[in-house]
Amino acid sequence: MTKSGAVIDAVNRYWQGGVNNGLIIVDAVVLCACIVDCLRFAGSGSSFASVLRVASEATVKGESLVVALAVLTFFIIAIPMVMALLSAFLAPRGLWPQYLTRTSQRVVGFHLLLSVLFAIFTISAITMELLSGYAKDEHSVKYNFGSIWLGCVFLGKPVYVAYISPIIRKFVVRFTADPTHAGHTLKEVVKEIGTEESIGGQ
Repeated sequence: MTKSGAVIDAVNRYWQGGVNNGLIIVDAVVLCACIVDCLRFAGSGSSFASVLRVASEATVKGESLVVALAVLTFFIIAIPMVMALLSAFLAPRGLWPQYLTRTSQRVVGFHLLLSVLFAIFTISAITMELLSGYAKDEHSVKYNFGSIWLGCVFLGKPVYVAYISPIIRKFVVRFTADPTHAGHTLKEVVKEIGTEESIGGQ
């Protein structure tokens, strides 16, 4: 097997390990945030019919698609890797319940379906904020309605860039250099970054 093939196989193995029952917890939290957003928006007296119409028009024009695709990619590719990272870091300490590592086709299908729905809701949330109009106070101008889910999306990006991305990048770099080296496992890279080196290391 070539080095590139070995890297792809290793990353795919850890990705599959992350597609487990732990995803349901993440999905449930995000779903709750989306439901709360809908209830808050409905409570303001705004129309969901207008949101659907404007969001559909924006999608046809390609607006907000970049953010929606980023959310979809994050849930389908990055979230399982995050779960694998958590498992590698917490399992040795006994902090990762065994039932969270189990998986089934139902979990995979359910997660994929919700991933698509979250991406669609992201476009709707952007539309909700736009349709809510602006409110001005003594400090700034902001939307009358602020989406909790969009706040999580934009706040979560720096966390991914600062911590998760360096771990995955270092793992790929080291595994590419020498796939046979035992110290190039994801668990060892997580341990090194978490205890010995700064986040901004290699």
